Amino acid sequence: MKFQGENKASISERSDYGYGCILTTYGKIKNRLQAENICISDTTVRPRKDTYLFDFDCVNEAILNALVHNDWTITEPQISMFHNGLEIVSHGGLASGMTKEQFFDGISKPRNATLMRIFLNMGTY
Repeated sequence: MKFQGENKASISERSDYGYGCILTTYGKIKNRLQAENICISDTTVRPRKDTYLFDFDCVNEAILNALVHNDWTITEPQISMFHNGLEIVSHGGLASGMTKEQFFDGISKPRNATLMRIFLNMGTY
């Protein structure tokens, strides 16, 4: 979803990338986010300073994490774009058997180990 402004009061665009191959869907999401990540150039300084709306590598990592850690029995991950930021929601909470301490210690326990392996084998992770 893309919203006007800084909250979910007014939807400006809605894109549904579901019901297909997850790798193809990931590619479509990645292409869309690359297109949304416009460059703002400050030409009042030399050399010119180019700034993008967001760090694409960080957002890409968050998208991959949302896909492999999502509980697909609940619903698909959701990406919301606002005037002042992005929101990426992965459903399901902590994976079974994982504690908050392990999570905050940076221990990774994919909810979908097979899905993680597929993304790793494809070189996307």
